[in-house]
Amino acid sequence: MIPIGLPGYDSNLVKGYTYQPEKAQQLIAEWKKENGPLPEITLLSNDNYSDRCNFIASQLRQLGLNIRVEIMQPSLLREQMSSSQAPFFWATWIADYPDAEAYLSMFYGENTAPPNYTRFKNAQFDDLYRRALIVSDEQERIKLYQAMDRIIIEEAPCIPLFYDEIIHFLQFRVKGWNCSSLNLPDLKRIDLN
Repeated sequence: MIPIGLPGYDSNLVKGYTYQPEKAQQLIAEWKKENGPLPEITLLSNDNYSDRCNFIASQLRQLGLNIRVEIMQPSLLREQMSSSQAPFFWATWIADYPDAEAYLSMFYGENTAPPNYTRFKNAQFDDLYRRALIVSDEQERIKLYQAMDRIIIEEAPCIPLFYDEIIHFLQFRVKGWNCSSLNLPDLKRIDLN
């Protein structure tokens, strides 16, 4: 869950999800064999993400899921997400500050919606989160972040699909261009030769 560029991100320590359509089809077939037909699943979104959601729905249908997309006004979607009336929805998150805590706070059990729209509760995660808030040693805090990240990947309260990447085009005379992990440029260090 922790994006690349933030303290705590380590793809060797925390393995994310991989694309395994055959395994997904196998798991769906096993579920159907034990439980019968799958119910229809509704993916809620606002109009800004309808193309992405329709693509995701078509991919999930190919795996054997019965899924449809429902487009809503953004305010109505947020209201339903906040009141636990949206069990499956498309959402995006942008950190307010360059620290993994900005992402992990979405899963702290004491937080309501927002930011904990999934209503995720895990005693071990919550304990690690509280410890990370007060620990002063950065390396120890990073280890706590990584332990929380593993829990989120294992429990899967959400499915992180991708993180935005931004490309900057600069003229050759621009020197000292640097961006933070939030992709904010540091304009104080730019030199135009």
